[in-house]
Amino acid sequence: MATELSETKFLYNSISQTIKNEYLDVRQLEFGSKLNYIWSFFSVDEDSHINNKNAISFDITIEKMSPDKQFYKYSIKHVNEENHYEDKYLFLHYILDERSEIEKNNIEEEISQKLRKSKSFVINNSNSYVNEHFLFTVSEKGIALCSYDKDVKYGLNRHSRFLTLYLLAIAYNIKIEQFLEEGAQIYKIYRQKKDDKDANGIKDIIDFRESIYAFDLQYFFENPVKIDRYEAYIVWEVIAECYKVKHRHDEIKAQVLSLTEIIVKNKDQVIQEYEKEQQHKVEKAKQMEKSFQNRISLIGLLVAIVPIMIELIESYAGLRTYKNIILLSILLGFVVIFFGMFINSKIKEKRIKDI
Repeated sequence: MATELSETKFLYNSISQTIKNEYLDVRQLEFGSKLNYIWSFFSVDEDSHINNKNAISFDITIEKMSPDKQFYKYSIKHVNEENHYEDKYLFLHYILDERSEIEKNNIEEEISQKLRKSKSFVINNSNSYVNEHFLFTVSEKGIALCSYDKDVKYGLNRHSRFLTLYLLAIAYNIKIEQFLEEGAQIYKIYRQKKDDKDANGIKDIIDFRESIYAFDLQYFFENPVKIDRYEAYIVWEVIAECYKVKHRHDEIKAQVLSLTEIIVKNKDQVIQEYEKEQQHKVEKAKQMEKSFQNRISLIGLLVAIVPIMIELIESYAGLRTYKNIILLSILLGFVVIFFGMFINSKIKEKRIKDI
């Protein structure tokens, strides 16, 4: 019953080429039976609907609501990366012979009941678009299309376009919320490792920010419909206003980008402070090394002078006793000097380890 749907050319190519969907002539669906299929956006993989990082997929179940009328209900669920269903939306499609059937069959009241489970939903200029071929309306949990076009085939193509637009609006909102959640997770990790000196950690933040820019450049448009497709263009405006697509996109994108800017700035500051501290330790180590070299030079000088002093004492004093005293004093001096050198070397080793 399902056939490939090629009518996505009313959208910009960068979006239409990544939509995976199916077309169904719902008039073939019998009362009491259901049909299920997957519809995906932003997917570039040929084999799977949802293994692409940007892909947003929906599980759609169609059922006929009346045994003798062309009334159909599309139950729409978002499929997340773990293949779990989230958030249920509705698309109500009424195929009529003429517009008067809307009032005759109390369709407006039925739409309100199904979309809000009450009579509070009122179709007006802010949430609908009406012309001589159809009535389209949108609420916070679904949309409804009453088609009374004499050209039934064109009416079915229209229904598929409007369903595409509705799902695209939801996909935009889901994607931007995913960006928000991902940004919050990055910030959480940043807070846990705030004082981490590893400059490589900044790469994840930069990659995340670039992924937002890349998604917007390829997929996001304030109105993704080509301007010469008037009906679809206006219907998108109605849907986007109801679902605050651009407002939510701009607001959350600004929050996420501001957050990444703060993290990058703070990370740079931590790295600069760390490098400054390291430089200070290196300079201090150089000073210690210089002091150590001076001591070595002094010892070398003493070692060179001692034989000369002994020769002088033997030549002019001729006293072995003095010689022994001097040798003992020199020996004690060496012991003190080498002990001091040993202590200094241990202190130096500890400081180098701390660096």
